[in-house]
Amino acid sequence: MTHAWFLPLAGAVASALGAYLSLCWRLRTECPSPGRQQAYLLGLFLPVLIGCLLSWHLLEDLYLGGEHGLPLVGWQVLQSPPAWWLIWTVGLTAAGCAEYALRHQRLGQRLESCACDDAQARRTQLWADALARQAAGRGLRVRRLLTRRPVAVLVGWYRPVLFLSSWYFNTLTEGELRTVLAHELAHARRRDNLVAAIGRGLLWGAYWLPTSRYCWERLLEEREAVADEWAAALTGAPLQLASALVKVAEAQTGSVPLPASTLEGSTGIERRVERLIAMHRRSAVECPRVRPGASVWIGAALVTFLLTDTLPHLLDVLLAGGG
Repeated sequence: MTHAWFLPLAGAVASALGAYLSLCWRLRTECPSPGRQQAYLLGLFLPVLIGCLLSWHLLEDLYLGGEHGLPLVGWQVLQSPPAWWLIWTVGLTAAGCAEYALRHQRLGQRLESCACDDAQARRTQLWADALARQAAGRGLRVRRLLTRRPVAVLVGWYRPVLFLSSWYFNTLTEGELRTVLAHELAHARRRDNLVAAIGRGLLWGAYWLPTSRYCWERLLEEREAVADEWAAALTGAPLQLASALVKVAEAQTGSVPLPASTLEGSTGIERRVERLIAMHRRSAVECPRVRPGASVWIGAALVTFLLTDTLPHLLDVLLAGGG
């Protein structure tokens, strides 16, 4: 086809430009933390989707004679460069998700081997259950780690386990510990471990884009901000959570990286404390929405599909008819 290369590339460029402008709009200062988290995840998802659609479009136009459908794909077609890129991107994305999930599982097994369920853990479990009932959601299990360093790791997918080190029980006040539980409960309710696994896979799939690492790091930072806002709204004590964060930062000064940081990287505690202080100054604090808007994802996927795959086909038909 005459325009087999130009039109798919034009559609992909239009998709990338539209995604960039949309993300810039959503990442403005007044955009709330849940929206920013969603935008950074879209920043990882859209390049992978655009790359796959572009590869499939070129595969159809150059090797399948413009026909749609998997039955026409043969061994010779699978040896073509577009098919290589498509298989490579999908496989790399799946491998990234699996790699994160396996490391997550291994970390949980290591922590379980040095955890216990004593009176402190059972008392904290009662507080966690009360917060879960207050939030009308699923709770989490609490286990105490036998270490004096500040370690708080949430492991699991459906009903995750929160591993808290002895440092939290011995150093924090009851109010501060409740806000920490609410923060981790927010992660559990928002399925942040699953989101992180998907985001990690998308990071692998979009390795060729220079901004992918930036989107991944900002995604982790914004999910902490969302959990902070959710915990502060649930407990009504943003300053208690800010105080707990300051104590954790002071205890970690000069220490080696914690197990959780090997998975998720560091987050800006100073910015989190500033946000919590600003929340305290406001008269009312509302919980962020737990689930992102499905319409945003559906709309982004449909627009990207239209620009990358359908629109070039339509333009090709129009140009062929005009010729």
